[in-house]
Amino acid sequence: MMRIITGKHKNRKILTALKGNNAKNFRPSTEKTREAIFNIINSATFEIENFMKSANVLDLFCGSGALGLEALSRGAKFVTFIDKEPSHIAISKQNVENFNELTNSEFIVCDATKLKSNYKKYNLILLDPPYNIPNIITSSLKALEEGNWIDNQNFIIIEHAKRDKFVLSPEYEILSSKVYGSSALTICRFLGHK
Repeated sequence: MMRIITGKHKNRKILTALKGNNAKNFRPSTEKTREAIFNIINSATFEIENFMKSANVLDLFCGSGALGLEALSRGAKFVTFIDKEPSHIAISKQNVENFNELTNSEFIVCDATKLKSNYKKYNLILLDPPYNIPNIITSSLKALEEGNWIDNQNFIIIEHAKRDKFVLSPEYEILSSKVYGSSALTICRFLGHK
C-alpha cells in the first residue's frame, strides 16, 4: 500500500491496483524514491515551500499519479498528468479526485515522446518512464523542448533503471545523480538552446 509522505495529504492512501494488460509497464514510484526526489529539490532550492507554491508541475508517464500527488500535497500550484495508457490516467484521476484536487489538475492521454506544442510552461517536470526502453528519455526531453513545455526556471527529475544509459545534450546541467537499489535519479536543469 502506498501513501503520501508529507504535506496536507500526509499518510493518505494512493490507489495503485491495475490488473492484466493494464498493469503492463505500471511501476509506481516508491515512498523512498519520492522522498529522495523532494529532498533533492529542497536542497537545490533552499526554499522548497516558496518554490512549490508557484510550481506548475508536469507528471510525465504519470502511472498512478503518485509523484504529482506528492507535489500537490506539498503545495504545488497545478499538476498536469500525462500518460499514453488510458487506464493509468483513469487511476491518476481517481486518486486526484479522492484528494479533492481536481481544480488544481488536468489529465492528458498522449505519448510523451510525441508531445505537441503547448501554451503552458512547467518549472518542475517529473519523468518516470518505463524502464529499459531505448531512447525513451532522450525522445521525451526532445519533445518537451520542441513543444515549448519547459519554463526558464526549471527542475527536471528523471527516474530510471540504474542500467539505463542516456546522454544529456549540452543544454542540460546535471545537478545530482543518485542510485537507489536498481533505480536511479538524475536531476537536471534545461538551460535553453545555446
